[in-house]
Amino acid sequence: MGQIERPEAAWYGEGDHRQRRLTALRENGLDALLALTPENAEYLSGRASTIATLWRTPALVAVAVNTADDVVASTGDNEFAALDPELAGRFAHPLWIEHLDLRTVPPGPLAQRVAAARADGDLGRPSQFDPSAMLDAAAAAVRVAVPAGGRVGTELAMLPVWVEDGLRLRLPGIDFVEADPIFAALRAIKDPVEIARLRLAAELTEIGIAAVRDALRPGMSVVGVSAAYQTAIWRHAADDERFAALRDVEGLPTIGDGSGPTQVEPGQTVKLDMQVDIGGYHSDLGRTYALEPTADQQAAHAALLAALDAVTAAARPGVTFHTLWEIGIGSMREAGFANYSRGHLGHSVGLAQNYEEPPFVAADETRPLAPGMVLSLEVPWYLLGVGAFQLERMVLITASGHERLDTLPDDLAVVRS
Repeated sequence: MGQIERPEAAWYGEGDHRQRRLTALRENGLDALLALTPENAEYLSGRASTIATLWRTPALVAVAVNTADDVVASTGDNEFAALDPELAGRFAHPLWIEHLDLRTVPPGPLAQRVAAARADGDLGRPSQFDPSAMLDAAAAAVRVAVPAGGRVGTELAMLPVWVEDGLRLRLPGIDFVEADPIFAALRAIKDPVEIARLRLAAELTEIGIAAVRDALRPGMSVVGVSAAYQTAIWRHAADDERFAALRDVEGLPTIGDGSGPTQVEPGQTVKLDMQVDIGGYHSDLGRTYALEPTADQQAAHAALLAALDAVTAAARPGVTFHTLWEIGIGSMREAGFANYSRGHLGHSVGLAQNYEEPPFVAADETRPLAPGMVLSLEVPWYLLGVGAFQLERMVLITASGHERLDTLPDDLAVVRS
């Protein structure tokens, strides 16, 4: 099994998706990239698969792109009609969903039109999906992309054994190599459409966080905190067509120090680590609030905020992720907290299902920041007996520095009206 090392000096050049992925193919000696996870498939094709995103089985959707920039895809038959007809190849496999396109069928009684839409009759659908048919469709897409065989990069670390073995059996002329580092490097730099979605996601997340801040009252439960956040976002999005691509509202509130269930009371922190999904692109923002914060909570919050401000101020092209991590850790230690031990102080945001995608603001990430990156910079801290804390902001790396995408104040204390 081949292995692609993480690129140390570059993010596969400049330009849009197409230009950078062609550079990645060339620099890694690959004949094609094959995306079998839903996020990477969306990245290569520009189209999300709802079924693949929800069911999370690799190869439910597959997208291959070769050195001629031919894009080939396979997907469940219910989503086949949504694939771009200009693709170099399209393949479908049957799902459990009954889905017929009647738009091009001549007028007539409904039963007649249904029969005409599928002249072969009953498909004998699987109860969920047919693994063999799914792999056949993915393999067919690969054969169109690289008919003579060759080196194909894919997300081997993410594949169940049966998916990898099934593809190798069907594609004996293909040398599969691990391409997770390639996809991560490509996705690290966003194009204008991706940045626009992340802006909207940040805007909505702030609306939800602000609603929680304004609603905090003694006796409020974690469920109540989540309800205030969710309700504010869905209500706002319903009345603003800019948010038509909203797919999900997510987040993790914590009341107190995280050691057990509790409720909002004076002297308890309320940590908000919150996200929304706009067209597959996830925000990630955090604030910490308290009614009548204690002296310890104020001291911890002040140190964290100073560290985050220092990291943010240094965020610009050419500065390494490692340097940002050192600045944040150093600030905490200068404040007297010599054992503050975060593994990372932020990460890229985008299509990752779990909100955090590489690269990370971490000690072992020596590559530099580059224009077009959107990062969440964060300084969480969990102090049992004091409180749980999260301060997190989103920044866009520009040609000369950075732009903050969130605007909410970072105040700890909540003043009730």
